[in-house]
Amino acid sequence: MPATAIPDVRVCAFDSVTVRVDYATGRITAATGATAEAWARAPGVIHGACWGLSFGTDEADVEPSPTVRPTVRGSVAAAVALVVTLAVRSLGPNERAMSRLTVLATTAARLTATPSHADEAERAVSAVRWASRWIPFRIACLEESIAAVLVLAARRRSVTWCHGVAPDPARFHAWIQAHGSPVAEPPTTSRYTVLHTIP
Repeated sequence: MPATAIPDVRVCAFDSVTVRVDYATGRITAATGATAEAWARAPGVIHGACWGLSFGTDEADVEPSPTVRPTVRGSVAAAVALVVTLAVRSLGPNERAMSRLTVLATTAARLTATPSHADEAERAVSAVRWASRWIPFRIACLEESIAAVLVLAARRRSVTWCHGVAPDPARFHAWIQAHGSPVAEPPTTSRYTVLHTIP
């Protein structure tokens, strides 16, 4: 059975490498040569944006936009969303953490009624980043973006959660979008090829 026939699996082909992500198991594999070529011919493969090889010498701004201090209400909502996100990530086998988090984001998306305004989404992301400074656990883009989805879902506002990959070397990133544009992200987020979105 081709890899892309499995609903939770995404395959992305770049010039230099082909990446396979299984969102059900959290397993990520990369291939070059004949294996990469075979994966790249599979139906449903995603062709990644080409930025050229830099061998790690090309600088890319990956620093998120500066956060402003949120309101007390925003801080509390962000802290609760982060705690829920971290609990879901941690309660169960580590290799299934990505699957649990995407189910959480999918569930939250079903609760929403109205698309979020970009400034409202930016305030949610900012509040989550602010609150994450005070929580003594690993919080990276995956946890931040899921928590931001939860903050907005509590207000019945929807955004699109995105997970993508960029080559040279293969790296992953998660973020949210409002009205088709990344929220509180540097311009280099455009270098990531989107593999999975919710909803």
